[in-house]
Amino acid sequence: VLDDAQVVLEPEDFSLACNTQAWPSNIEAARVRNETSMTNATQGFSVELQEMQESFLNDLKRYAKEVEGYQALGDIADCEAHYDSVRQLQQKLEDAKALSEL
Repeated sequence: VLDDAQVVLEPEDFSLACNTQAWPSNIEAARVRNETSMTNATQGFSVELQEMQESFLNDLKRYAKEVEGYQALGDIADCEAHYDSVRQLQQKLEDAKALSEL
């Protein structure tokens, strides 16, 4: 009775059936590929984070130097006095330039 009950598959269906049966043997290779991909992505992300950290530390060092420079000027209340001194010096330089052009 069963000898007469054969099913003919289309080529696409036959290919799908064969690929489905073969898939269990491909699981290990897929796992290895995915682990390798994850490891590479993790290492790349780690390198990127290290570069960002180095850049951030360089920025912090630069900011610290700027703060030290501002601290060397003294108290913030002295800024107006510094401004007046610079303005007076600028005026003297302009006067000297005008005098040298005579």
